[in-house]
Amino acid sequence: MFHLNRSEGRKWRSALRYAFGAIASLLFVSGPVAAAPPDTMPIWRVQVRFITADVGDAGTDDAVWIQLNANNKTYIDSGRDDRERGADETYELRLDGVNTLADIDHFRIEKSGDGGWAIRRMLLIVNNVAIYDESFPGSPLWLDNEDGHSRIRFIDDMFMRPRSAWVNYSVPIRPSVIPVAHMNSRVEGLHGDWTSNGEVHNLGLREVGHSAVAMNSISLDTWSVQVDLDEVDTFLIGQDINVDFKMKIGCISGRPDFTVSDVNASSAFEPYTDTERKNARNFVNGDFKVRLNEMMKGFRFVPFCPNIALAPNGDIHFSSRFPVGDFGVLTFGTLSPIDINVQTGDGIKTFGPANFVATVMSRLDADAKAELIFDLPAQVATYDTIVEVRPVPVRRTESREEPTDPRGTSSKDAYRTINAQLKQRDDGTSALIFSDYLTAGQNVEYTLHLVYQPKDDGEGRIETSIQPLDAQTQKLITPLKSVTYFSFKKGEVFPEGTSTTASHYVGEKPAWTEPKPADGK
Repeated sequence: MFHLNRSEGRKWRSALRYAFGAIASLLFVSGPVAAAPPDTMPIWRVQVRFITADVGDAGTDDAVWIQLNANNKTYIDSGRDDRERGADETYELRLDGVNTLADIDHFRIEKSGDGGWAIRRMLLIVNNVAIYDESFPGSPLWLDNEDGHSRIRFIDDMFMRPRSAWVNYSVPIRPSVIPVAHMNSRVEGLHGDWTSNGEVHNLGLREVGHSAVAMNSISLDTWSVQVDLDEVDTFLIGQDINVDFKMKIGCISGRPDFTVSDVNASSAFEPYTDTERKNARNFVNGDFKVRLNEMMKGFRFVPFCPNIALAPNGDIHFSSRFPVGDFGVLTFGTLSPIDINVQTGDGIKTFGPANFVATVMSRLDADAKAELIFDLPAQVATYDTIVEVRPVPVRRTESREEPTDPRGTSSKDAYRTINAQLKQRDDGTSALIFSDYLTAGQNVEYTLHLVYQPKDDGEGRIETSIQPLDAQTQKLITPLKSVTYFSFKKGEVFPEGTSTTASHYVGEKPAWTEPKPADGK
């Protein structure tokens, strides 16, 4: 018999994945833009969606759990009467042992008991986009221990990868805003998993016909959370147990950190529910916050923590704070009214966050509002839509002045962020668009967070344009146009330099520059 040790098994599995990816690209890809996502794609959310068939005895009250690899398991439950005939339901999955796409080894659905469950359609959703979608239009898929059926449905990733949903998967942008409804689903999912997986007895989510969790923001970093539980499997009539606590979002080592306080569990006849209420409090104070932090580990900003704030409706807003180092002094050898210097840095890693830094100088006589557009090729996507802004001092002949922020503040710590608009096109290209005030005589540095994801060898270019929005200024000067060139070879990115047609006063000859070194030196 032929045996593989664990290390060899991983090598063979990796080789098989590569082979299946190549076959999939030949069989399923109809256009040049479509390509399977890379195994290195970070994962920040995984969900499952099930549509129960609309046939007799299709529903089940039995426990159901999902596994993505040997170290990952989630029991799925909610405040609804789950898995009833014709139901369409989506559940959050735990991310223990799942960091990148390579960690999804399979999609395994299993149930307990002898109450059959008929599935009409099932989807595995990664980062808010379905990566596997299977329907059973004729006879539904039965998970059962009778009539030759099985209570287990096992789908290996080798089977999922060549299918159209995986092959044509479009890598999404990690959001900078997380709706409170998504956090609500995560909190409910973790409580449903806990009450279903055997860790605790006599407790379940209360069937309220909707989410068993309610969350409301009470400050810029704290929610008030209520979870509705039920005492079950008792000799007496089961009691409702209300769990209330405060949940605060902070940050440690560049990633969100959730803590809880003021945990309380109450019921109508508390002497009869001492054990259940104690178990609920212990879970919230212990494993719940650990598992929630594990669920949210994909929202990481390296190496510093982002600015985090809760909106009045409870949504989380991230504004990343990337490292900026010491203030440097940038000298522009130009008299143009608006000019630009672009830095990409060397050693760009594909399919990971990379900074694109554009330093803009205004030599206008007065402050002016301008629109900045960064046109991205299909090989380059946005990591998020947050643009970092900081003032940079100008080298002058007189004494050096402190940097001035375009909003008028005068402090070298006056960093801020802009949430740009993303425009995506059918051909895979996109554009980041935002407006800002250019302060007369001042340099401002804009940092974009991009992901270079070349699918083939070739070339690409990022085109930057700056157009004054004031009608009077538009009559005086022309827009700035700048092009940064890249080549892509064997999955690597090589910056080739930047050419700029600087803004100029109407009637003057435009100044065009030869490509500068891409590292800005």
